[in-house]
Amino acid sequence: MGIAIKNLTNEDISAFNNFIKADRAVLPDLKLAPLAYPHEDMAVIAFKRNSKTHSHINSLKQLAEKNQFVLTEHDEHIISLSKHAPIKQANNSSYIFSGYAFYNEKMLIGVNEVAEQLNDVSGLREAYGEFNLCKIGYDSIECSADFFGMAPWFYFENESIFTASNNYHLMLMLLAEMQMELSMNIPRSRVNMITSGFTYGSTFSDNLDVNGCKINYAYETIRYSSTRGGGDLSYFTLGYHV
Repeated sequence: MGIAIKNLTNEDISAFNNFIKADRAVLPDLKLAPLAYPHEDMAVIAFKRNSKTHSHINSLKQLAEKNQFVLTEHDEHIISLSKHAPIKQANNSSYIFSGYAFYNEKMLIGVNEVAEQLNDVSGLREAYGEFNLCKIGYDSIECSADFFGMAPWFYFENESIFTASNNYHLMLMLLAEMQMELSMNIPRSRVNMITSGFTYGSTFSDNLDVNGCKINYAYETIRYSSTRGGGDLSYFTLGYHV
């Protein structure tokens, strides 16, 4: 595995210098960088018990409306944002989907085809393709991707919330909307500035440019629950599959 070093052009250097010299008193209102069809931007947020962060629900609704998301309140602690309404399943859970999958000798493109062809999406975890799947039940979240992890999940957790998204930019916008205290991961940012990626899109670390933000590996499934063991204990784990 090697590192690809980008050759900086005069245009690159000029753009960087202008960025450094710009007045930062007022930051520009950056528009969401959306994913391309059949991928769709989506995110899930769990407000931990006794957290005051849930008071930001109105501002999240405004962000959802501005970016044409469907905001769904699954229970008193979990909400999701997606381009399509979550698909209900027979066990009273629901799911949101992005991308395409090869499953049972069929190619399923986008969430509509998945919903039309499958009554149960549990088997998708071992499917090939390039997709994200988030299953949401009462007080529980499970985020998985295609077998090779071509479409990763980004996630963040602190004492107030747990959130995950298939779009890093969307997750950062949501964290900012909820007034999370964030700081830059300087060593990670330096590596990003001198490299254009690793072989096959792999990552050398699950840490991202913003402290507390992480990316899951191909063999990991993200699971979150706020009721395991009773009481007010919230937890999330990274499960592994073979």
